[in-house]
Amino acid sequence: MEDNKIKISLAQVNTRLGDISYNLEKHLEFIERAKSEQADIILFPELSLTGYSLKDAVYDVALSADDDFLKPLFRASKSISICFGLVELTDTLEAKNSNFFLEDGQLRARHRKVYLPTYGVFEEKRYFTSGNRFRAFDSRHGRFGILICEDMWHSSSTMILAQDGALAIFVSSAGPLRGVQGEKKPENIQVWENLNRASAHICTSYFIKSSCLNLLHT
Repeated sequence: MEDNKIKISLAQVNTRLGDISYNLEKHLEFIERAKSEQADIILFPELSLTGYSLKDAVYDVALSADDDFLKPLFRASKSISICFGLVELTDTLEAKNSNFFLEDGQLRARHRKVYLPTYGVFEEKRYFTSGNRFRAFDSRHGRFGILICEDMWHSSSTMILAQDGALAIFVSSAGPLRGVQGEKKPENIQVWENLNRASAHICTSYFIKSSCLNLLHT
């Protein structure tokens, strides 16, 4: 039915590392563009507000959910639902790689990345503490789930959200491009897209992904 359709805008942004003021302005620009296109939801990449390879700067850019800095995003969510990534500072002063889902001016849901990669160029477990659960949540647009990058590579993550009733699963990621060869799509992007397709078939849920990618010569 036409009334059951939702329009989702994907913000494939390239953030400035550690420059949260600049990144916030870019978020608001993308949100205004999505609103002008009558989108219901806008999805940003992993750590979209801070950039990815923060290393020892993690605590310099960490924000709690009630930080005044985030108020413009909360206000914007009164007219469009917003899913974005940030370094979250918890009540126990832990740094989490998190995604917030804002709607109607409120924090409707949050997901804290459970699987923190510590292989190759990735050092997340050195700087973040992991989340501990996967849960679907109710939005005015339906029941959704959130995964962050490495979470997607573990089939239990997607199955838990599907069994918890998620009609669609938002997947945000950030990472380097590998295997770039001429005009062909990079190898790791092909693998990532195949993983998303396979998970969608197995879980019978929609997967919506937004990525921030950097070129890594191999």
